[in-house]
Amino acid sequence: METIEFKKFINESNIEFHWGVNPDTDKKDVIFFPSFFMAQELSQLLGNSAFEDEGIPCTMRYGYLALWASVILDSHGIELTEIFGQETNDS
Repeated sequence: METIEFKKFINESNIEFHWGVNPDTDKKDVIFFPSFFMAQELSQLLGNSAFEDEGIPCTMRYGYLALWASVILDSHGIELTEIFGQETNDS
């Protein structure tokens, strides 16, 4: 996956995201919320290798998924700020 592809997916789909601390890693991270109907596009974007081993942990909510971005981006060598910009008080 290329940085530009993931950034385009987030921005063109107007996916909500927020900076926070991932409780699994205790590190700054971004949680993002794609709708269920975006799951197939996200899956294709990530490719088959993303789902080997343990897959991608997420939380299913009513109408959307909640995923920590670092779980996806770290394995591709993509920095959070390349996709989501710098953390602000609004994000």
